[in-house]
This record gives sequence, C-alpha cells and structure tokens, in this order.
Amino acid sequence: MLLITDALPSKLVQLMAVTPLVVLLMLREFETKLLAVFFVLLGIHFFWDDNFILTHYVLFLPFFLFFWLYRHPLIKFERNGLTIPFLILGTSFIISMLFSKHYQSSVHMLINYSQAIFFGIYLINYISTSDDFRRIVKLISLSLIIPLIVGVYQILYMFSPALNHVQGTFMSRNSFAPFLAFHFFLFIGFFICSKKTIQKLLCIVIISIILWVFLNTFSRGAYIGLFIAILVYLFLMLPKRYKLLFPVILLVFVLLIGGFVYSIGDAKYMARFDLETLDMGTIVRIGLWETAINMFVEKPIIGFGPNTFQDEYLNYFPIIIGASTLVLEINHTQAHNIILNTMAEQGLIGLAALLFSIVLFFRYLFKMYKKPVCRHDKMILSLFLCFFVYFIVHNMVDIPMTAYHQLNSQFVLASYFALIVSYDKLRYQLYEKN
Repeated sequence: MLLITDALPSKLVQLMAVTPLVVLLMLREFETKLLAVFFVLLGIHFFWDDNFILTHYVLFLPFFLFFWLYRHPLIKFERNGLTIPFLILGTSFIISMLFSKHYQSSVHMLINYSQAIFFGIYLINYISTSDDFRRIVKLISLSLIIPLIVGVYQILYMFSPALNHVQGTFMSRNSFAPFLAFHFFLFIGFFICSKKTIQKLLCIVIISIILWVFLNTFSRGAYIGLFIAILVYLFLMLPKRYKLLFPVILLVFVLLIGGFVYSIGDAKYMARFDLETLDMGTIVRIGLWETAINMFVEKPIIGFGPNTFQDEYLNYFPIIIGASTLVLEINHTQAHNIILNTMAEQGLIGLAALLFSIVLFFRYLFKMYKKPVCRHDKMILSLFLCFFVYFIVHNMVDIPMTAYHQLNSQFVLASYFALIVSYDKLRYQLYEKN
C-alpha cells in the first residue's frame, strides 16, 4: 500500500527531480521563498496524487521537516485562545482512535491532521512581528493563483458533460468552494487595509472573480454558508442605531442578491434549490445522514473511530425500495454533516468535545471583537468571525475542510487559526500607527 514507486505519479517525480535547482534559486531569504512555493503547491496538489493513501502527503513532508527543524529553537507551546479547544478535540480523537474498529484508517487520519497542526504551530511561531503577519497573509494569497485561473478556464471552456461544475484544481466543488470562500474574506481584508486606490480596485476585481467562480461551483452548502456569513458581517458592521432595522435590510438584501444571481445565471445558479425534483446527490446525502445515525445507535459512546465512516457506511445505509439499497456511484468518506459524522465516528465523547470547542472558540473570537483597537480592527475581526460562521454552516451539509481527503483545505484551516492567534497577539502593533 505504501510503495512509493507505485503511488507517486509521474508529475510529482518530475517535480522532485527539479527540486535541487529550485533550492539553488532560493538561497537568499530561503524560508520566505520556500513558504511561497509551499502555498503555491498547496493549490495544485490534487493534480499530482488523487489517491486517499499515506503517500498522498509525501509532497508536503519535506516542507514540514524543514519548517520544524528550522524553527526548532523558537517552537514554544504557549497557551492561547486555541489551547483548550485543541486539547479537548485532541483528547476525544485519541480516545476514539484507541478503540477504533479500523485502526489503520484512524492512524492515517492522525497523520493527516498532524501535518496541518504542526504547520499551524510553525506559523504561530514564525509570526512574531506585524511585518511577519503581513508577509504571511500575502504568502497565503499565493495559493489562490493557480486554482482560480483553472476555475476561470473551466467556466470558459467547460464543454465536457462530465465537468458540469467548476472544481478548480481540487477533488470536488465542495472542497473548492470553501477554499474560494476563505480567499473571499481574505481579499476583503486586503481591501479594508489597502490605502491606495489602485490596490482597492485590484482587490475589487479579484473579489468579483472569486465570487463568479464560486457561483459556478454550484455547491448548495457553500452558497448557503457564504450567504449567511455575509449577512452576519453586514449585521456586525451596522451602527447600533440601525440594528433594529436589520430585518428590513435583510429582506431588501435577499431580494437584491436573489434577483441578481437569478438574472446573471439565467436561473442556473438556483436550479439545485428546486425542491420539486431531488437529484441523486440529495438523495444519497439524506441516506448518508441516516447511515450516520444508524452507526451512532450501534456504538453511541466512542463511535467506530476517526476516519472509519468510509469503511462502515455501506453496512448501515438505509433500505430504499424493498430489500435493495440505493446504488452509490462513489465511495463516500464522510457523512456530509460534521455533527452526524462526529457522532458516527467518535460517539457522544467526540460530539461533546466538538460542540464545547466550537463554543469556546466563538467565545474567544467574540471577546476580541468586543474590544477593538480601532475601526479597522473591528472589521477584520468580523471577517474572522464570519468565515467561521461559513465554516460551521457549510459543514452542516458537507465536511469540506475536515474530511480525510481534504488535505489542501485542512492547511487553509490551520493557516486561518494561526492568523487569528497571531492577530490577537499583534493587533496593537498592526494599528499602532493609526
């Protein structure tokens, strides 16, 4: 299973062959340039290896080793707003893994998460000044370049019947859409902090392209998540004297956005919300939700183990007609709902840990939001809050950033958490000139 000669695709081998040349070109400011390469590759990793096995991560291992060793004297596990939620989630994960019915699958999930966790810790330790923070934010934006270009290309030349939605360089629309949503909020932050008119115009252009590509993913969960997140942002930004009028503003906003999306897309962007006809994806998803409940009833305390839904779901999939089950076209690695998936894989212990951690994290963010340093600080913190709102909402109908095969998305999530901790530590420095 782990034979590198069988698992490594030819494109990755070619990349590894030119690695020495890349290193020679990066001798000056090596760490920053290596980070730039890392974030660019983060957006195109799927092109090299689409197998859900351990060698799926081999591209990133050299980066982790370098990052960890290079920063080793500075690595400190200092307590921050993520410490307690992380310990709670980590403890529940380990408990469930120790009793996993499919131990190898759970270990693969542990390795998967560990890479993102180590990278998040590395970023937190890398960012020690306001200049470091700005540099990392700019480097993170590099991961958007290739996926967005590919997404635009797919929209303009999407003639293949097999490609009826945009997925960029990702495995599916449900992993590409949250990636775009993250960068949508990131570039709104750029727009807020930019001082030059040309920079603000550039941000508007990029945000518009992101939204255009995002709509063409046709991901219903992503649509709903981003819509609710934007509404929350508008509410947070309203002056107190206008908040009572928010229901009216909400109605106008819904009508305007709905009408705009309907008109520019000739109704195609709203087609998947037609409740009169249920597509196969909807039927299968409902079946997977019921499957997760059936698995939870079987093992309600500790579940079947992390990353074991893919190994067990066919045994618990509901009967549709008589004695026949619904034919599933693909192997499903998760239950398309973070609550139900956690219940199935980690039982009541994992569910309690997840819900408690979400509450603690929201509390941490909201405490920051309630004590802004300046006006820009409040707007940026609102963006952090709203992306997490998007994350929660989208994860109610999918698991776009925590499932086993969503490696790219997990690094984006690690970067997001690292930015929050670093921002909390440095926001007085970031705005001291204001």
